[in-house]
Parts: sequence; structure tokens; C-alpha cells
Amino acid sequence: MTIKNPSQSLPALNNIADVSVAAPADGDMLYWDNATSLWKPKTGGSLAVPLAAEKIVYRMASVSSSPRTQTIQAIAGDVITLTANQSHEWFDQVYMLGNSYVSIWNATRSELAFVKAAPAINTLQVTAAADIATWANGDTVSTQYKLARVTHCSVDLSPILPAGTTAVCLTLRAEDSGAIAGAPAVYIYPTDGSTPSGAAACQVSAIRNWSFALIPLDANLRFDTSQVATGVDTMGCLCVATGYFI
Repeated sequence: MTIKNPSQSLPALNNIADVSVAAPADGDMLYWDNATSLWKPKTGGSLAVPLAAEKIVYRMASVSSSPRTQTIQAIAGDVITLTANQSHEWFDQVYMLGNSYVSIWNATRSELAFVKAAPAINTLQVTAAADIATWANGDTVSTQYKLARVTHCSVDLSPILPAGTTAVCLTLRAEDSGAIAGAPAVYIYPTDGSTPSGAAACQVSAIRNWSFALIPLDANLRFDTSQVATGVDTMGCLCVATGYFI
């Protein structure tokens, strides 16, 4: 398939000599058929797309061996003010801003919202004020809302991925400074609750452990993550998006 004069109007795709796409269907992709020496449409294909730059989509510098909970001091529009300076337990403003959203669970009301920023050390900004309209002073918010893990939250990649993305390529890192016992690690799950699709397990204290995983995303471009640490503030973890499939 050769286009020689880009300044001129391009012909219809099917009119190019080595292309045969008389009746393409929605979502078809072109592939090369060596037997016929033609480009043809194909259904059900996936396209691997590298990100122009790697994006940190989840980072926690201090994971503990039990879920983190905090108390709401005030709600103003789309901003939650906590009674303690602990917004970093949900969102790393320096590394994650503009790359992802992270879930926050109101344990008092059994309601979920997504954090898009941490404007101050005691505030969290959510994606939609309507999601926290019923939240009030004194409510307890938690890092955990699914499995009995230290943290089991959802990560939303819609800020960096196009609609229709089916999977994301992640680089995972975990490091635990405690005495290694059990299975301290960062785990990545599909949101349907199935078994982990990826993990970076800590095998030696204070050593960074790396892993690479292809993670299925749901229609909202989300995956779940959980962490298991050996003690209080002993583990740090990182999830970096490098590419995606669509």
C-alpha cells in the first residue's frame, strides 16, 4: 500500500491496488494476507499501542499491614477534608496527578467515589461532587472496599487511555522493609473479582522486586489493586503504565 502524493486527495481505501476491503465491519482492522498479497479486514483483532511516555498510575510510599481509615472533617463540593494529614494514603499528588483516579470507600455509608487529586495534605478531590453529596462530617473513609487485603481499591485509567481499551501493560514494583513472612506483595486484579493477573512479591527485606503484567480492563478502564505488607508503613509499591491494547 503506497501513497505517493499526500498533498492530493486520497483515494477510497478499497480503490488502492493491494487493498481488499469491499465490505468492512465496524471495528475491523487491516492485516496483510501473504497468500493473496493484499491488505484485508479482520474482525476481533487487537492493536498494541505504546504510550508516548510511561505513566505512574498508582504509587503508595507507605503501605501498612492493616487497612487505612480516616475521618471526614468536612465536605465542600467535590473536596473531602480529613481530620488528619493523610491524603497520601489514597493519592500521590506528585506522581499520579493527571494519570489516574483511585477509589475511596465511605465505610459509614457503603458508598464509593474516585479521587483525582490531593490538593493538600489533608484534602482529596473527587471526580464528581454528586458521588459524595450524602457524605458528612464524622464519616469513616477507608482504603479497602473489596477483599480482605490491606488495600483493595480500583484504579481508573480514563485520563490516559482511549475508550475501547481492553488491557494495559504495567510494570510493577514492591519493596518491604520488614521481616519477610507470608506473601507481602502488590497484586493486580480484573474488577470482576477473578484471580490476580499480576503481582510483584517481596522475597527479601528492603530489596525492590519488579514484575511485568498485561492486565484486563473493564469498560470503565479500571483494574483493582491490593497490597499486603509485613507491618506498619513497611512497604512501598508502584504501578507504571507503558502501553495498552485496543
